[in-house]
Amino acid sequence: MNYKFEQKSDPKKTKYNVPLNIIEKDNQFEIHVFATGFSKEDIKITVTDDILFIKGSKEIDDENLPKFSRQEFPIKNFERKLSLNASVETQNFTAFNENGVLIINLPKTKKQYIEVK
Repeated sequence: MNYKFEQKSDPKKTKYNVPLNIIEKDNQFEIHVFATGFSKEDIKITVTDDILFIKGSKEIDDENLPKFSRQEFPIKNFERKLSLNASVETQNFTAFNENGVLIINLPKTKKQYIEVK
């Protein structure tokens, strides 16, 4: 049987919008990004004007790419950007890669109460 799968974009040029999950905990937010196949050297995370930028990029010669019938996860590059809530400490976040999932920990800011006298 001959199957035809429609591919509307060029996988060599597409910047993929990878799936992610955001988990709220008592003292932090955890962002889990599907980044399988990307090493920590391939990933760049920055915060600018309360926007979290997550980019993955690696050099792969286009001649070495397989001929995809359909491609739904990134091989060469991806990017995501998220607006951050003001209740997040953007200077103190950590990130690590666990089994193809990039985990970013964003600590919540401590609420400051002012005593009324």
